Amino acid sequence: MAIEDYGTLQPAISDWLNRGDLLADTIELFTQMAEAELNGEVFVQSVEQEATDALTGSTLSHPAGMIEARRLTVNGKLHYYRSPEVFSSLELAGNVAQVFTSVGQTFHILGAKSGDVYKLIYRGTLPPVYRDGTNWLLQRAPDVYLWACCKHGAVYLQDDAAAARFAGMYRNAVARINNSEKLAAVSGSALQMAPSVRE
Repeated sequence: MAIEDYGTLQPAISDWLNRGDLLADTIELFTQMAEAELNGEVFVQSVEQEATDALTGSTLSHPAGMIEARRLTVNGKLHYYRSPEVFSSLELAGNVAQVFTSVGQTFHILGAKSGDVYKLIYRGTLPPVYRDGTNWLLQRAPDVYLWACCKHGAVYLQDDAAAARFAGMYRNAVARINNSEKLAAVSGSALQMAPSVRE
């Protein structure tokens, strides 16, 4: 049976673990643990999201589900990330550098004001398949999901040999999808640093 959504993923997990007695809640736990791992290991264009709107001041709350910022522009001008300490020093000195920082769940943008238009490109979390039924990764690479869930399932069942086998299959599947698509914009560091501003 082809894996197309959460409804077809669940029996596939049971089949590969050779356990038809697994409860739906237990399989959902495997899926949650797999997605937590996938959010930190799958790096392709599809995980990037965009948010744009008018600012209401010099701060901006992190979008829900944001893992890391990739690019921030304000009124079309690229802004560079600086540490909170450097940002504070620049702010106190009245510097007009196009920089921002992040404290907690909030971006602070130097010199920004209400009405300025921002565009934020960020890496977001996967939409949970147990909640939404499917997502782009399950559609594109169902084996990545299957092996991740089976790996956590085998650990839960205390089957070390199966856990190791599924872990290897998972690593290969993740490597394949990561290698199949390279991030075209902002590779390397998650946040661009301003070369002209010294710490």
